Amino acid sequence: MPRPFWKSPRTVTRYDGVPPRTRLAHCQITHTAACQLAEIAFEEELATAWYAEFEENEADVAQARTYKLTTISKALAAEISAFKARRTRVICRHRAGRAVQSTTVESDIGTLLRFLGWMKTHRQRTDGEEEPPALTMKAVVGSCEFGRYVEEYVGWLQERGVLFSSIANYTNSLVSLLTYVMSDEGYEATDESVFTIYEQLCNIRRQAHSAAAQDRMYRRRNPNWIEWVRCQEIRMDCIDKYEGTKGAPAKKMSLLRDVVVLCSLTCLPPDRVGVIRLLRFDHTLRWIPDVDEDPDGPGAWWIDLTARSARHKTR
Repeated sequence: MPRPFWKSPRTVTRYDGVPPRTRLAHCQITHTAACQLAEIAFEEELATAWYAEFEENEADVAQARTYKLTTISKALAAEISAFKARRTRVICRHRAGRAVQSTTVESDIGTLLRFLGWMKTHRQRTDGEEEPPALTMKAVVGSCEFGRYVEEYVGWLQERGVLFSSIANYTNSLVSLLTYVMSDEGYEATDESVFTIYEQLCNIRRQAHSAAAQDRMYRRRNPNWIEWVRCQEIRMDCIDKYEGTKGAPAKKMSLLRDVVVLCSLTCLPPDRVGVIRLLRFDHTLRWIPDVDEDPDGPGAWWIDLTARSARHKTR
């Protein structure tokens, strides 16, 4: 994986076409700026890269309750309060990205408490290992061993049969927690305790999402699932039934509604959710004549998204 452009110049020994001294002169980035760039990179990656969609699993949720940290120290409570404030405040000088919803913050805090609960009751220390860190964000998430802790935690979750979709969601939160701790003014920025750890967590997160996507390929399909070809056949069957129906107008009108709905959903796959959400007669769904000079002549219905108010937001 290529090194992020925001990494400390101390960790880069070569810069194509530029002498090392000039490289250092152009790349002296403060620790706070580097952490802000990491936060922006994380948000943009989540927004633009493809990741497996998270689906809450009842078994995983029930299992998480069994080891979640329940006794919260005053120091940890203060850290959680500060984390909530920074992540949800609309304007915050210490945060590079935009504010997030309270549900996102609560999910991150839930992941933190699960992780600390695992550290307290389930993590097996190796021979000769020092005493475990205090159960606070600064001591655990800010540890130079945090990458190893997360890898061990993911392995433990796998042994307990937790789905990769849940593991991937947990690692998203752990990366968010790490970027928050990295931005603390009292945090020591070194290659071993910041950037390498950040890259390790990003690697684990991508691998978890990749495994979750593979799991989705082989899982049992929803009983209501139908292939796209079958959708076309159903549409044509409905049209044939409508055209062959005689009798009460109410019955034919009901079939006509089915035809219209099926045609709108199956003539072509919608490219964006907003195309259907913004669909409105004489606004985005317009009758356009074949010849502009003959508005009452032959034509067809078209989806028109040229108006600014009809455009879907894009990144």
